[in-house]
Amino acid sequence: MKKVFVFLLLVSVFQLNAQRSIKNFNNGWQFYLGTDTTATAVNQKLNWQSINLPHDWSIELPFSEKAPATNQGGSLPGGIGWYKKIFSIASKQNQKLIYLQLDGVYRNSEVWINGHYLGKRPNGYISFEYQLNDYLKFGKEQNIIIVKVDNAQQPNSRWYSGSGIYRNTWLVSTDRISIKHWGSFVTTPTVTKKSATVLLHTSLLNQARKENLVKIVSIITNDNGVVVATNSQSVLIKNSDTAIEQKLTIPFPKLWSMDHPNLYKLTTTIFKGQQAIDNYSTSLGIV
Repeated sequence: MKKVFVFLLLVSVFQLNAQRSIKNFNNGWQFYLGTDTTATAVNQKLNWQSINLPHDWSIELPFSEKAPATNQGGSLPGGIGWYKKIFSIASKQNQKLIYLQLDGVYRNSEVWINGHYLGKRPNGYISFEYQLNDYLKFGKEQNIIIVKVDNAQQPNSRWYSGSGIYRNTWLVSTDRISIKHWGSFVTTPTVTKKSATVLLHTSLLNQARKENLVKIVSIITNDNGVVVATNSQSVLIKNSDTAIEQKLTIPFPKLWSMDHPNLYKLTTTIFKGQQAIDNYSTSLGIV
């Protein structure tokens, strides 16, 4: 029992030092409402407005019974908006993977970094991310992100949707060996009063350009922070994505319900040798 306690204590310390960084990216943006496509070239002659996210430009405009969105869409205009953010990344981060995560953009968003097109996300309700490394500048050089949001085609909703980057944004930094975005999938195939079996499927990303032997440690804690289950295994991660499965058992589980919404927290940490290089947490309820 003493060895188990020491092991869990060490894992907790290593988790605090794991190299995943999630930085709120909401402040210091600029916004331009209009169809001028020179916004992708960061045209300073345009009327850029300083803002912080989340942001909805429709709610700032006048209501009108003639709005194409109709009263089901809030009787407010849509249109096309542009978002710009200038930022820098420390030189010491050049060995990390850097991601822009957007929790929600309504809708038809397109993203550029330093003039390079990253992609389009038509749906306005799905979170998504882009890896920035191929075009990122480190050190004193500045980076420019442009986000185009097109909510001009109206009507497109049976309720008020708003327009723009209406949820949080994040700048995420990870090791080149890491757990993928949404890379943790949890099920509870067997549940009794005495125990609950938890199956954890984890998707690992390896951009270190060589195979690596790592240890995957997963810990489940209850709502009081007490460890109730653990699993540890070594995995050879190849140059491509790697999927692993771990099984953990929770004794005498507290079930989730509307009246008693008991939740557990499952934290997975990747170790390379004695160093924790990434960790990822997932909440789960057992029914």
